[in-house]
Amino acid sequence: GVGQSAGCDEEVSPPVSPDQMRLLSTVIAAKWKQVAYRLKPKPMEHRVVQEIARHSGNVEEQAMEMLDTWRNKHGLGVSVELMCEVLINAHCRAEAEEVFGLNTVEKVHSRMSDSDSEEFDELLYNLAVE
Repeated sequence: GVGQSAGCDEEVSPPVSPDQMRLLSTVIAAKWKQVAYRLKPKPMEHRVVQEIARHSGNVEEQAMEMLDTWRNKHGLGVSVELMCEVLINAHCRAEAEEVFGLNTVEKVHSRMSDSDSEEFDELLYNLAVE
C-alpha cells in the first residue's frame, strides 16, 4: 500500500492518524492547556482555550477538541513531526514517546535542537539539571 515507507524518507513526516490523535488526547488529558499554548505556527488563543474548557466534558474530551480545533485550522492535517515538536516544547515528551515511539521523538528532537529557538535551548538547560 501507499502507507509503507522504506524508512529513508526522513523529510516527509506522515500525518497524525485519527487513532493517534485519540490516544494522544487520553495521554495528555490534564495537560491539554499547556499543549494548546505551545501549538504551532500560533498558540491557541486564550479565548478559545476557555471556550473548550467550558463546554467540553472531561479533560480527555477537552484535549480531543483542542487537537481537532487545531487540526481543522491547519487544513492539511498535522504531521507527526510537528505534533512531536509541539509536545516536546510543552514538556510532554514522555506522552509523545508513548504515542509516536521513542525513535520518532528522538529524531524530531535532534532536528529541533539546531533549528529551534533559544527558548528551546533554555528548556534543554532546565531539563539537564536533573
